[in-house]
Amino acid sequence: MILTVPHWRRRIQRDLLTLLLDGPASVDRIDMADVPACLRRGVVGAAVADLRDAGLIVSTETYELSTRPWAHRNPKRRWELTDRPAARKWLCKHKPLTPPTLSPSLFGPETEALS
Repeated sequence: MILTVPHWRRRIQRDLLTLLLDGPASVDRIDMADVPACLRRGVVGAAVADLRDAGLIVSTETYELSTRPWAHRNPKRRWELTDRPAARKWLCKHKPLTPPTLSPSLFGPETEALS
């Protein structure tokens, strides 16, 4: 799973910036149905932190309640763009990454059972 993190991180960053081009929003509005559950929390936080640290987004200091059933209406921070042209430039420069193809076996292609 670790190999897939850059793909998901970039996907979430691109989705968030695209969403924010329409105005302030929280990451709760990003469709994460295909993001592995074991990665969601860490990779979402890292993706948002990267954009914040790059100066592309800033917190609005407001929150919205999550609409995801498993989140039990937890408050989610709302973000906004600091510079729309810079966000568009970032989106052009940082294209989506292709997810790696993982072997069906943890140890590589077909392995023999130990006798």
